[in-house]
Amino acid sequence: MNDFKKTWESYVGLWKLDDKQKMKSAMQGVLTQDCIYSDPLIQTTDLDALFDYICEFQKQFTGGYLETYYFLSHHNKSVAKWHLKLADATIIGDGVSFGTYNKNGELTTMSGFFDTPENG
Repeated sequence: MNDFKKTWESYVGLWKLDDKQKMKSAMQGVLTQDCIYSDPLIQTTDLDALFDYICEFQKQFTGGYLETYYFLSHHNKSVAKWHLKLADATIIGDGVSFGTYNKNGELTTMSGFFDTPENG
């Protein structure tokens, strides 16, 4: 597993958490303080807003998580295909995400693409 894949999987692991303090501990070496996250529903420009969004995700899909099944990277960029799963491992959605990494291998931007009622 390359370093970007390890970083990506650590980032994906944040989506399993519902406590901002645990997220803050887990994000060390994974995300920059000023990382930008965007998907069809939101764009965040700091960690607090991203962590709030992840907490909302966990309220909506208690125990839900993302599972990466395809990952490629080059030149400090990555693409990942993933399943959105419920706590019982039922797949309820699929998506694609793109990431960019700084020279330390931390994620600086994450862009997620998935179907919503508006674009599906």
